[in-house]
Amino acid sequence: MNQENTTFLLNPKVRISKHDLDYDDPRNPVFYPPYFTICKNEKTREIDIFPELIDTKLSSLILIAYTDMLRIKPDCKKIVQVFSFMDLFGILDTETGHYKSYKMQQAYGWDFFEQMTSLDEAYKKVCFFNVDVCVTDQYIMLLRDGRKIHDYEKNHEDKTGSEINIFDWNANYIKSFYVPEHIIDIAFSDQTNVLYGLTSDGILYKYQ
Repeated sequence: MNQENTTFLLNPKVRISKHDLDYDDPRNPVFYPPYFTICKNEKTREIDIFPELIDTKLSSLILIAYTDMLRIKPDCKKIVQVFSFMDLFGILDTETGHYKSYKMQQAYGWDFFEQMTSLDEAYKKVCFFNVDVCVTDQYIMLLRDGRKIHDYEKNHEDKTGSEINIFDWNANYIKSFYVPEHIIDIAFSDQTNVLYGLTSDGILYKYQ
């Protein structure tokens, strides 16, 4: 069983855990796919996300492909899993255990990673799509970038402005908006209806 990397305690009798990509022996990494478990009253149910992993000998590329971020809806009824280097996200219903993924219209598929012959090639072709995510009871907000990994790491501060995409919890696209600052973290306050953005220099901006 993969190690539990993130656990949400919904109440004293229910917890949901995300088990990340894992392997037994670092000298010969044979990876096990990530998955969720829902434990209710000591009965555990496993939710498969990816029955099969991408087919590549580049172990570092496998780790890149499945890099993700998790956020839980404030009412604890859903969890969103947002991938950094794949332009998609998945939503887990914590009550039913139903999981569904949603890919952006122009996104490449998992087979795109299988075409990479080296990590250097991957860094020049794979995009850093989603930088951060925050959620409210109504919306999922994705902080976007879209540059290739190589360009992002080499010219991180050269980007002007930031794009934020907003979806509802049924994965319906609502709108996008842009801010003039290059931010790397976002958070939203329901009380003040303000979106906060943080730059790599630690400067905090407010957007209403």
